[in-house]
Amino acid sequence: MARVALFLLLLLTLTPKLLIYAAAPPRPTDLGWGTLPAFLEEAGWSITAVETASGGFVLVTAQREHCRLRVAEVDPSGQHTDVLRNLAQSSDWVSFVYEGVLSDEPPWWRPWLYSHWNRISSLIGLASAPRPILGVVSSGTCDLMSLPWRKVAI
Repeated sequence: MARVALFLLLLLTLTPKLLIYAAAPPRPTDLGWGTLPAFLEEAGWSITAVETASGGFVLVTAQREHCRLRVAEVDPSGQHTDVLRNLAQSSDWVSFVYEGVLSDEPPWWRPWLYSHWNRISSLIGLASAPRPILGVVSSGTCDLMSLPWRKVAI
């Protein structure tokens, strides 16, 4: 009897877990080709290139005065982080933006929790807005704090 109860308990707890992980992971948004360049141009930057980087993500390069930015939406799993760091020269800064907050290290907990929430909500039919993580490589003269990151973050 105990074995049957244990089997039923295992079945009840394992099924939702498998369904959540079987759901499609969050896909990158279309920021690189449309929203991100428009955001930077609105903030006074000139877009010099929009290209697909070697890591498979869209990289937007922008220039204003003596400051150069390279901005990309990075994967929440962190797989693009090393590629982005390799694009930086020794004098460049690598930063990350999540929900409008700029930081030196890529966020991990909040995007991880939110991606799981997205999977659960898609299973029950709820829509959720994307919350992209932006990776920013900037030359040393850039003032990243002055950009209104919140406008493109959510």
